[in-house]
Amino acid sequence: MDDIGLTGIFKAIGNEIGMERTTAAFAPFTEMKVRWRRSDSFIDFAISDYFSEAPEGIVEMLAETLFERIYQGMGDYPEEFCEWVTSDGFIEMNRGKYLERCGALEGYVEEHHSLRKAYEDLMDIGYIDEIPGLVLRWTDSPVAQPKGMSSVLMRSVIMPTYMDTDAISEEAFEFNLYRLLLNVMAKFGEDPAVNKMRIDRKIAEYPDCGRLTIEIENSIPIAVYGGF
Repeated sequence: MDDIGLTGIFKAIGNEIGMERTTAAFAPFTEMKVRWRRSDSFIDFAISDYFSEAPEGIVEMLAETLFERIYQGMGDYPEEFCEWVTSDGFIEMNRGKYLERCGALEGYVEEHHSLRKAYEDLMDIGYIDEIPGLVLRWTDSPVAQPKGMSSVLMRSVIMPTYMDTDAISEEAFEFNLYRLLLNVMAKFGEDPAVNKMRIDRKIAEYPDCGRLTIEIENSIPIAVYGGF
């Protein structure tokens, strides 16, 4: 689908509610998201280009739900939509693009910490279950968030290379990975506030959470520092 087709779908709904102008265009966001700007007479959308190869019916569901949320203050994604964006097909279609935008490194040689080992240790302890199709990568890209990035839809965790240091204990490294994996295991389509409360509770229940959080924060270069 191109921008003309995308605008056609959104414009049809905009016309129904009296918009004088409705436009939509695909945008190369790293995360799957949408943005819009509007007034009383127009609304313009920027839609993640991860939807550019989506079936027309899926894009129609996206458009309908967005209009409901914007103008009615409510609206849940239909089950069919949720099933499509969490499918293996969606991942095969888009994960390569996502990893490239995150600056994910191929063949990075780990010096102090192993993402795979930390993941397996967390499973052995029983903190997490295996995540089918999970990708674990390192990045030295400035687009990465200070303590790493994770995506439920792309089933991926991207860790900054400055975390591969002996200044971070294995215990703290595993805790940081655990925090990111909780996001991957979240349920897409659920109320974000409910998801956040569940994740925050699990993080707070992690042994020595406070001490490990401080250790991670103190190890991050000042130039890229950010809070949890």
